Amino acid sequence: MKKLLYFTLFCTTLLFAACENNEPNQPPVDSPSTPETPVSPDEPTNPNCPNNPNDPDKPNNQEPITRQEVFVAMPFSVSATQQVEFSSGNLQYIPADNKWRFAFSQLDYIGNDNVNISSTYSGWIDLFGNGTGAAPTNVSMDYQNDYNNLVDWGVNKIGPDAPYTWRSLTNEEWYYLLAMRPNANQLIGIAQICGVNGLVLLPDEWVCPESVVFKAGGYESSEKIDYASYQSFNDSQWFDLAESGAVFLPAAGNRAGTSVNFAGQLGMYWSFYDDGYTGTSKEYLHIEAGDVSIGIAPRNLGASVRLVKEI
Repeated sequence: MKKLLYFTLFCTTLLFAACENNEPNQPPVDSPSTPETPVSPDEPTNPNCPNNPNDPDKPNNQEPITRQEVFVAMPFSVSATQQVEFSSGNLQYIPADNKWRFAFSQLDYIGNDNVNISSTYSGWIDLFGNGTGAAPTNVSMDYQNDYNNLVDWGVNKIGPDAPYTWRSLTNEEWYYLLAMRPNANQLIGIAQICGVNGLVLLPDEWVCPESVVFKAGGYESSEKIDYASYQSFNDSQWFDLAESGAVFLPAAGNRAGTSVNFAGQLGMYWSFYDDGYTGTSKEYLHIEAGDVSIGIAPRNLGASVRLVKEI
């Protein structure tokens, strides 16, 4: 069963809310509890973080690497017998060139420019419909009929990596990572990093840097707390967290057709499982202020994608 999962990054005690399995008549546009000013991906968002991670034209070999671009791959358990490493950033695609890459920084997301999605668009996009590894610019609202050819994004050549190097997590793997691995409740936490809201995931064998006090969360929390009120980190603190293997999932919003919603306020991350069943809705990871949960959404809804590779 092809399962896709998206994360809506919520700012509260960071415990996961229960899955809502109701089938929506219209593509859901999650409404955050506390409206926040959307984060613009085109300019620095915090005076403590002067380096702009959101330059879509930056060459892969640009030096020096800024603090925000530091990434250290570490093992994350997604089952009792399997560990993976996360990609260094969210998946991005430039339609005019048919080119895939990972964001230069874990804090990077495209935001409102996803409204330009089309097969001829010469800019980058990063909100994709369910299983659109072979049709990344599909914006059809007919989620019952136009999303039946589910293809994992990892089948593509991404940056310098060969096809099939990367893959999506399944719904079960997301759940194990967030709630079932040893000490899982102490290895996740919502946060604002350099002005960017999202969810921090910590590797299995994590050692907290001396410069950081990390407030961990858990699963099924009903408390609603603003990201920054829960915890925030400046550029120097994020550098130390990233060096310790932390993964950050920015609250990049979602897309319905060509409308982008709540960029900078909530996050939605698809999962994928290919068992021959398409259905009309798929699982996703939901991240919002004070609440992290696993839910379902219609397959046409554009969401973020963060890939992994097995180790």
